[in-house]
Amino acid sequence: MPESVRQRIFDPFFTTKGAQGTGLGLSITYGILTRHRARVTVESEPRQGTTFRLAFEPGAERAVVELVMPVTAPAGTPLRCLVVDDEEPVGTVLGDVLESSGHSAVVLTNGAEAIERFRHEPFDVVFTDLAMPGLSGWQVARAVKASAPAVPVFLVTGFGVELSAEERRAHGVDLVLSKPLNIESILEAIALAAHQQRPGG
Repeated sequence: MPESVRQRIFDPFFTTKGAQGTGLGLSITYGILTRHRARVTVESEPRQGTTFRLAFEPGAERAVVELVMPVTAPAGTPLRCLVVDDEEPVGTVLGDVLESSGHSAVVLTNGAEAIERFRHEPFDVVFTDLAMPGLSGWQVARAVKASAPAVPVFLVTGFGVELSAEERRAHGVDLVLSKPLNIESILEAIALAAHQQRPGG
């Protein structure tokens, strides 16, 4: 594969298969390997083949994926994240990325259940899909802000929603993340949430 593809193979939803691919297979694999403290290296040359090398080191620190966007433990207190997406594989991948970066994640597929959990459990940040059956991401965001105005809410959507800062505030949304997501955008969002958690942030 070319270098431009190799650098993105673990990004959620990245695919070279067009409409036939989901872009989730390697992302899910990445999450599983990271939880097992594995180190992955990828060597590839066009028309020559690709080699994946996995190294499992039980006593080592949590590893990162080489040649890809490194995921490291957060500076400061890990955040407790609520992720809601009616497509379970999508939510699982997002949760894996968050947990791989040192945070914890509760992943749900239903907006009403997410609101109920938020009202009864402490969360530091919420990631919510926009288009879901039943309650939409807008409704989840407004319910979160009604209970805890300081908790950041990140709206995840594939509809190319563009909102001004005033419109985001009106909907209870701090940031819009466009699908297909990549690891870097997820980490930037969680870094923003961590910054807001600090005194004076």
